[in-house]
Amino acid sequence: MKYTRTLTATAIAVMLLALILSAPCLSAPPPMSSTEMLTTLEKTLYGNPVEGAIIPRVAALEAVILGKAGEGTLTERVSRLWDQLGGGREGVLSLDYKIKLAQWIVNGKIKQGSLMERLAALEDVLFGYVSKESLPARIERMVEITTGIDGVDAAYAKLAAGTAVKVVIRTGMKSSSTRPGDKVVLEVSEDVYIGDRLAIPSGTQWTSEAADPTKSGRYDLKNLLELILEPVLAIDGTPVRLYVDDNAATATQILTGLLICQGDRPERLGFFALGTAVDRLLPGSKNLDIINGTKIILSVREDVSVVSAKVK
Repeated sequence: MKYTRTLTATAIAVMLLALILSAPCLSAPPPMSSTEMLTTLEKTLYGNPVEGAIIPRVAALEAVILGKAGEGTLTERVSRLWDQLGGGREGVLSLDYKIKLAQWIVNGKIKQGSLMERLAALEDVLFGYVSKESLPARIERMVEITTGIDGVDAAYAKLAAGTAVKVVIRTGMKSSSTRPGDKVVLEVSEDVYIGDRLAIPSGTQWTSEAADPTKSGRYDLKNLLELILEPVLAIDGTPVRLYVDDNAATATQILTGLLICQGDRPERLGFFALGTAVDRLLPGSKNLDIINGTKIILSVREDVSVVSAKVK
């Protein structure tokens, strides 16, 4: 595979900042307090905020990010950590973007886990050990090894409404036992491209919730199972809303024999029957089991701009 290397990591961060500033409010996000910065850093690196006193938490982050203890007031130390990772929310997004792309290049898909876990796994595969260097040095080294010193050709591209997204259900469901609020993990099973640009990598997982079934958007009966479908995140962290249109329903039925449809709202993913709508009327057809590994196809609900990476 040949990569076009034209934009630097800095350019990626700039585009991600522009994406954030183009939100409906059309203004920069409000300043963050030191506590918010600390929590955001922990969530980014570890997956969740760390409990406990602030000073030990700051010291732990300094060991990871700077490779040494920091100096100055607590506020100055937190600000220094924040600046090291990009100096804002766009820096956080840029870090995740880099690691996701490196994962995809090395593994052919992305794997789940905190940023620190994913970076360590990549280092173990590529180098045979987990580096003890500062975090910025580790990430830049990973970028250089996987994409080249100049980075990759990253640019905004439109992910068009109606684009098919192949999904595998990772949490089994049963109409007899699944309850509203139960968490269901979904995973993108094939890369989603915008032309020759990677928009949503294979392996991307997200969680949705089971809900009380509503009336099917296509038939005069309730669905047997239903999910409130949360957006999936593109490679740059942009939320992409999916739904069931006619193309998705037809493709899924051909693929697995499962009849899916919209519920009473677009974000409702309904499971109506195994087989055809007529099969739903047969005796014994009121129970539906969706096993782990079941494949379905969904569609992008509306056009969305994504900072995608040219990989072909």
